[in-house]
Amino acid sequence: MSLVLPQDIAPIPGDAAGIRSRADRFTRTADAILDAVEALRTSIAQTRNHTSEALDVLAENADSVSEQLSTLESRYRVAGSALGEFGDTLENAQAEARSLVDQSAQATPNLAY
Repeated sequence: MSLVLPQDIAPIPGDAAGIRSRADRFTRTADAILDAVEALRTSIAQTRNHTSEALDVLAENADSVSEQLSTLESRYRVAGSALGEFGDTLENAQAEARSLVDQSAQATPNLAY
């Protein structure tokens, strides 16, 4: 039984640079959310010195919102990191596949009988 190589080998599809660009956008969004959480917590901390039922309710709501935003920030950061790693892995796989295709193309003439 002999090994039959395909005549044409397609490259691995995907836009590694585009994926990394989107990963950066996710990370920047996570940074912006973190900044918003810190600003919200600072603002609420400054209202603790005042006695007001309305400010107390606002502080409670802000605490809840800041917790939700913190969770969201974490999700964006994890997604950005995973996308960045995937983009790098895809680029490496594409480069390796190109190299193997080139090696195959160079070896193919030597297989002729």
